[in-house]
Formats: sequence, structure tokens, C-alpha cells
Amino acid sequence: LVTIGPRGIFDPTLSMNLSYDHVVSPLNTKKVAGVAAVTVPSTVLQTRYQQELPFGTSYSVTFNLQHQQSTQAGLLFNPALTSFWSLSVYQPLLNGAGHALTRRFVTIADNDRQIVREAFRTTLNNTLSSAANAYWDLIALRDNVRLAREAVSIAEQSVNDSRLRQELGVGTALDTWSAESQLASARVGLVSAMTAAEQQAVALKTLISRNNDPVLMASPIEPTTPLPDPADGDLPPLAERTAVALAKRASIRQAELSLKNQHIAEEYTRKNLLPTFSVYGSLNLYGLAPNTSAAARQLAQWAYPEYAVGFTWSLPMFNRAAQADDMRARLEVQEAEGALQRTKTQIRVQVASADVSVAQGRAQVLSAMQASRASARAFAGEQERMDEGISTPYRVMLAHRDLSAAQSAEIRARVNYAKALVAHDVAVGEFLDRYGIVSERAQQGDLWIDSRRP
Repeated sequence: LVTIGPRGIFDPTLSMNLSYDHVVSPLNTKKVAGVAAVTVPSTVLQTRYQQELPFGTSYSVTFNLQHQQSTQAGLLFNPALTSFWSLSVYQPLLNGAGHALTRRFVTIADNDRQIVREAFRTTLNNTLSSAANAYWDLIALRDNVRLAREAVSIAEQSVNDSRLRQELGVGTALDTWSAESQLASARVGLVSAMTAAEQQAVALKTLISRNNDPVLMASPIEPTTPLPDPADGDLPPLAERTAVALAKRASIRQAELSLKNQHIAEEYTRKNLLPTFSVYGSLNLYGLAPNTSAAARQLAQWAYPEYAVGFTWSLPMFNRAAQADDMRARLEVQEAEGALQRTKTQIRVQVASADVSVAQGRAQVLSAMQASRASARAFAGEQERMDEGISTPYRVMLAHRDLSAAQSAEIRARVNYAKALVAHDVAVGEFLDRYGIVSERAQQGDLWIDSRRP
């Protein structure tokens, strides 16, 4: 009876064994061996190369050599060299055939590697979008510093004008005290604005560099990109952006790869439901000679061949364990499909929400700009009426407060609009592309692409 099973695994294996054995066997007669004790020293070399191919075919190639001496009398060759060469092939036709079994773990490992890369891309998007929002916060705080400086300058001018009017007898000391109080408040506001801007600059520097670089911490940050202005029609249609998001978002690719893994598991368990039906064949060559050249010549001439072919059939009567595994795999496929659909729905909602946020942000910026221009005109008018003597310093101070509040509201609206654009780019999956960042380069610690570099 000849039975040959699967040979090796998907990755090829080369094995080698070299051994020496010295045996002394006592005998109870001299008629067989001619001596009372037989001494047999043997040196054996065994080699095998085996592999399982992608479609389930497996094979092995074996080559053995044995060099043996003996004190026994009547031997044809002493020492004798025994050689052996074998080729065995095993092919499953039902259970065990195809990529579902042989490449299962390799394919899943490749998919898992891609899932990790997509997870890194998601983390990169979130981290860099947070850095972008921190940058816009810094721009806003620097604009607040500018407004605070203007408020201090206007308050200083108001104090000087109030003192001059008091000296000329057209103003009161109360007006001067009010102007000085306003100046003190403006200076406190300037200090607070400068402190907040410096703190935000430090926070932004920690996002810029992984290391605590003293040179970077001591260097000032000079922003080069101002807050964006609202522009009508700067976004493509919603359906087009949704399609781009479904094609580019890393979460979609993660869900698709997870679904592929579940399909691989389902195919594997479905294969296990099939009966085992395999064919196999073997060719063995033997040699026995006093030296190596003669033994090799016998193998080359097929002096002592052996051929064997056969098939194996095995049918599980119930196979309930395999059925349970297959049912679980099918349920996991359905769960992965549902997760993919939920991810697509979530992305559609995110893109639509980002679109609404951008539209609302644009409207808020336009309204804030109009309110700021109106407050500026009202403040200029109060100053003119003050110069003509038909207004009071208190009304001018109120007009300036309204102007400062409107300008601050405009800055907040612009910052919210800038952050809405960042959230929109993240939702659509174009944030990294917009700023020229390649995820593969980022994995190596290099964010930026310089076209001048090779």
C-alpha cells in the first residue's frame, strides 16, 4: 500500500540531515555473518526540498546517500554506498485545492498590512488637520493682538483728546477718567491677547517638531497664509465630492479590505465542506555500489526504479464542525458588508455636513464683514460728530466697543470658516493631497514633497 499526503507548505522548505552511527551487534552464531559480533559504522546524508503551490499542488524532491561498512562476511560491497532519489507529487481536486487554502494567511497578512497603512493615513489626517486648526487659531489670535493694539492706540488718542478738552474747558474730568479707564482696559486686553497668541505659538511648535528643539522654541512663527476669504462657487457639486470621498477615504478602504478577509475565510470554510479527493504519484530511484560515481551512474540510468500512483477519497458523514465554521464565516461576511455600507453612509453624511458647515461659515463671514464695515462707519461718524462738538466721548467709546466686537466676531467667523474648509477636505479625503503630503513618505518621517528632490 502506497499513500502520499500533502508535501510542505506554501513557502518552500529545504531540509538536510547528516548523521554518523556506529553499531556493534552481538550474534549467537557465526554461520550467518561469519563473526560473533558485527560492527557497522554508517554515515547518512538526507536532503529534501518541498513546497505547496498556489493551487494546492505539492511536491517534494528527496536525495539520500548512505555510506556503510561492516565486519560481516559475504557482502557484495564493503564498504557500500546506497543512493536514493525521489520525486513525489500530491494534487487535491476538491478539499484543499485553490488559493483559499494555500494563500489564505499570506493574502490576509497583505490585507492586514494595507489596513494598518490606511489606519495610519486616518491618523495622519486627524493629526495634521488638528495642526491646521491650531495654525488658524494662531492667525486669529495674532489678529486679535492687532485689534488690541489698535484699541490701545485709539484709547491713548482718546485720553489725549479728553485732557486737551479739559484744559480748554469744553470737557470734564469725568470724561478724562473714563478715557483713562478705557485705556487701562485696552492695555489689559492687549496683554491677554499677546499671552494667548504666544501660548498658541508654543502649542503649534510642539505639533511642528517631534523633538523639543530649543532653536525652534526660541524662534518666532511668522504665518504666511492669511485666513481664507469666502468665495462663491469654490466647491464642486455635492454628488461629485461624495463620489471622491467614497473613492479616497481611508475608512472605506479599511472596510473593503476587512470584507476581503472575511470572503477569504468564507471560501476557506466552504472548501472544508467538500470531501477529500486527491491524486498522487511518486518516482523513486535506488542505487547500491562500492563508490559514489557508480551509485550516481545507477541513478542516472534508472537501474532500480519504483513507480507509484494512486488516489485518496474521504467523505465525512456529518462534518458538523466544518458546517459550523462555514456558518460563522457567512455571518461574519454579512457583518463586514453591513460595516462597509454603514461606513459609506457615514461618509455621505460627513460630506453633506461639511458642505453645510462651509456654506454656513461663508454666510457668517459675509455677515460679519458687513457688520464690521457698518461699525467702522458708525465709529468714524461718531468721531466726526465729536470733532464738531455734537457728540460725547462716551458715545465715541461705545462706538469703538461696537467696532471691536464686530471685528472680533469677523475674526471668529473667518476662523470657523477656515476650520470648516479643513473639515471638508478631511471628509472628502483631499486634505493630504491639497497640501502635497504622501502617506508612504510620512511613514518614513518625511511629510513634504519637494519637486526639486530626485
